[in-house]
Amino acid sequence: MTYPDDNLAQVPLEIVLGLYFGDVFKQCEESGMVVPFVACAISPNGSVIALRMDGKSDAQVLAEHTEGAGFRLPMTIVVVDRKNEAAKITIDTTGKITRH
Repeated sequence: MTYPDDNLAQVPLEIVLGLYFGDVFKQCEESGMVVPFVACAISPNGSVIALRMDGKSDAQVLAEHTEGAGFRLPMTIVVVDRKNEAAKITIDTTGKITRH
């Protein structure tokens, strides 16, 4: 899925989580990764969020820091599952999500 806005400063963090993390976690599950997931999203401006998703309830925020401009694209997300399998996901400036 693609989300075209490269400046997420005006978008509440909960919406960003719903848009990007929802798609990322779905891709991870479809590729055989096993919950719980621990994920960290890093924006080039220094904004970061780490969270845990167990597949039964909403994601739990473990840590976060948001720079004044908020989250910006491109963004990198790293997800680690119960088996210690890791996935690197990038979201480019057009909002395209790619798993590496």
